[in-house]
Amino acid sequence: MDALIPLRHLVLRTGKPLSTCHWDGDTDSDTRHFAAFNEGAIVGIGSLYRRAHELVDDGHAWQLRGMATHPEQRGRGLGATLLDFMVTHCRLQDGGRVMWCNARTVAEPFYLRYGFRTLCPPFEIAGIGPHVVMRRDLADEARASDSR
Repeated sequence: MDALIPLRHLVLRTGKPLSTCHWDGDTDSDTRHFAAFNEGAIVGIGSLYRRAHELVDDGHAWQLRGMATHPEQRGRGLGATLLDFMVTHCRLQDGGRVMWCNARTVAEPFYLRYGFRTLCPPFEIAGIGPHVVMRRDLADEARASDSR
């Protein structure tokens, strides 16, 4: 988990104290952390927390949080590959039926391309910026792939 902190800080909490990169739930036993590597260096990260949301009423929901790609590695498909791996892991290994996130509005198009849908108008996370809640239904995807 601690290995993710430098990239979280660089991309998601620039200019803020390093302590803002440690989040509630990071060390919970059912939290999952993922990383993409290039030549031994972490260049992409994301975490999954088993957690519901008022707009996502499902007992098998996972919150996607902390997705980040190192600025020098962007545009190479790392984020898409990491997200795909996380979705597959969540659905197959941990019984996830729904994945949701508070996405920065600048990242909303990325998540829309990968099967998420926006659930609310933009809102402000103080000191971070505008976000939207997004959701991807994994159970529907699993049923569709099983019927093929």
